[in-house]
Amino acid sequence: MRRATVLASRVLAQGSSLPAVGPCSGASSFVIPPFAAQQASISGARAFSLWGSRKQEEDAPVEQVAEPPVEAVVPAPEPALDPETLVQAAALSDAAALTQAVDGVWAPIRPVAWLVQAIHESLGGPWWQTILVATVAQRAVLVPVTIFQTIHSHRLHQAKPDIMAMQALVAEETARGIQTPPMQQAQRIQNVYKAHGTGPLKVIAGMAAQMPIAIGAFTTLRHLAAANVPSYVEGGVLWFPDLSQPDPYFVLPFLISASFATALKFGMDGVPRQDQSEQGAAVRAFMRWFPWIMGPFTAYLSSGMQLSFVVSNLISLAQSQILRRSAVRALMGLPPIPRARPRPPSRPRPCAPRPSAAPPVSMRGARPAPPQPIQPEALQLKGGPQRKRGSRK
Repeated sequence: MRRATVLASRVLAQGSSLPAVGPCSGASSFVIPPFAAQQASISGARAFSLWGSRKQEEDAPVEQVAEPPVEAVVPAPEPALDPETLVQAAALSDAAALTQAVDGVWAPIRPVAWLVQAIHESLGGPWWQTILVATVAQRAVLVPVTIFQTIHSHRLHQAKPDIMAMQALVAEETARGIQTPPMQQAQRIQNVYKAHGTGPLKVIAGMAAQMPIAIGAFTTLRHLAAANVPSYVEGGVLWFPDLSQPDPYFVLPFLISASFATALKFGMDGVPRQDQSEQGAAVRAFMRWFPWIMGPFTAYLSSGMQLSFVVSNLISLAQSQILRRSAVRALMGLPPIPRARPRPPSRPRPCAPRPSAAPPVSMRGARPAPPQPIQPEALQLKGGPQRKRGSRK
């Protein structure tokens, strides 16, 4: 480009040195128009080059290289998985989920979760077997507490007549205008309980001792269902294969209510029904209907919890039958439970009342008449001299 520009400038210089030719001279002159030089300088053409253009060297022929044949791509075979490896991986995943569920239980009741985990690992079977064995073990641990509660419940029933007599005495003193201090009344009642070797706090202590274990078992099963432990989810049996879901046919909730009602009917762990008052009758009526009221509330619990409740109620029923036996009660120092006497057959009432010299019986519920004082005349007739003969009777 630079070389073409130099040549064009030289040509323009030579053209400017030539003599000027007028328009009327008639002689031909060689004049390079300005646009030709400008075109030569812009395009860089080699038309005004003093050297000839070089011949373009021909490219050497390209050798054709034969391409290798394309082979079909075959995927590499995957390594075969060992079944034992798969089993071990599933076991590790299940153990991790189980550990996470156990760690989520509240610390004071976590030993119950550890016991359930140990039973499951020792059995190595499905979870429904673990629930059965764990519930039986739980009730076996509570047998001494159940016996303690049964003994003191019986003694408390034995002390109830004396307590009622003490309350009647206090009411009589109040009616007479004698005000007994509350501390003295409480001391009298404590003396009655001490004489019978029992007290309400001992019965409450027996009930409180069972609560941590029961709550621990309930919480453990709830965490297992919430954590979706694979072995727990697939550890059911019969019509409830998934222990983390409620019973789809509501059979287990019905069994919970039926077993609980039967256990209460037989006195719940051998406690005799000695309270024949109206209050006692109301309590027994409530306890008779309470299991069936509780049934709908257990219908939407997980099948694992429902199975545990059924087994626990059946164990309570068995304990009730055992503790009602006379030999067992003798070992506990309790008297045998009196059998209910059969009611005598009702006699038909006569149509008309029979004449009787006895005074008419007062109506039921009426206040009896106060005893009349003995008259002195009656005493003289009873112990005085004999009447004369011929006197009128």
